[in-house]
Order: sequence, then structure tokens, then C-alpha cells
Amino acid sequence: MIENTDSRGNFLTVENGKICLKSKDSKSAQVWKITAIEENWVDFQGVPPDGTEGKPIAADMGNYTLFYGDGAMEDFRLENATDDTFRVAFKHCGMGMYWQIITGRLVITNILTYAAKWKLTKCSQ
Repeated sequence: MIENTDSRGNFLTVENGKICLKSKDSKSAQVWKITAIEENWVDFQGVPPDGTEGKPIAADMGNYTLFYGDGAMEDFRLENATDDTFRVAFKHCGMGMYWQIITGRLVITNILTYAAKWKLTKCSQ
């Protein structure tokens, strides 16, 4: 699972095709498979409970949000924030963009100072 470390206990999940934060309930949060593409570049693939192939996290630059499905921007760069946390970034029109949380919503911004920090949490069996 992918946990937000700025507000501990919030996990990335999918609701109505949108990527959002699920608060305090890790059992209902989406499980993600992370695939390395090249050095520090990854994609996040959903792992549905029924074992079917999930969809990737993709960037919707028209709305500056993330969604669950195939899109043009599915490859993200992990930037080390501390020993066990990272920021998620990508390039759009030559600018560095970051996953950020504003008033409880997950959005995309080009301001590094507000970039959210994340950590990977193992799923309990």
C-alpha cells in the first residue's frame, strides 16, 4: 500500500475511477504493484482483490488530478525525501510536477515545497 506520511494513516485508493486518500482503514485501501521502468522511474499498477489485472495510476493534466486507468502519463519518478519516504514526480511541458495533498484532496502541483511525502507499507496477509 502507499501511505501518506504527512498525514499518517491515509492510504492511496480508488473511488469512482479517481485516485484518492482513504483515511485510517488500511483494509479497504487499494493494493499497488510497483514496476521499475528505469532508474528511479516506476509505474503503479492496481491489484484488484479478484486477481484480475488492475489499471495504472495516470495523471490527468486537464484537472491536475490522478485517475485509475490508462493515460498518457503513467510513469513517475521517485525522489528520496528521507530514509524511508519519497516524493512522486514527473515532467509535464518541461516542468517538474509532484503529487500533493491540498485540503484532503490528492492533486498535482509544480511547487516542490508542498510535495507530499509517501512510504510503502506492506499488506498484512
